[in-house]
Amino acid sequence: MKKIKVDSYDIELAINGMYQMRNTYPAEKKRQVNEIILSLLDICDSMKTGRKKRIRFESTTLSMICRCLIDWRNDKLQRGEMTAVEIINETLIL
Repeated sequence: MKKIKVDSYDIELAINGMYQMRNTYPAEKKRQVNEIILSLLDICDSMKTGRKKRIRFESTTLSMICRCLIDWRNDKLQRGEMTAVEIINETLIL
């Protein structure tokens, strides 16, 4: 498990990226992505606006989030949406 300090914006960005990419994955991976999205929504709902919170992620969950964000970034890169690529990269650095 790894603790990461994030704010609601970072969580919302991860949720958005995972939601955008979930239909590109096979059924089993899509089911896992949907479960992670639901857990991230619960975390986001419990966070105070403008505050960062340390959240524990299992390595498999963190790996899945990063994989989705990388795929989403690559999709944006192919479309030439460089501002979106930069924003996604900043979240991936966390």
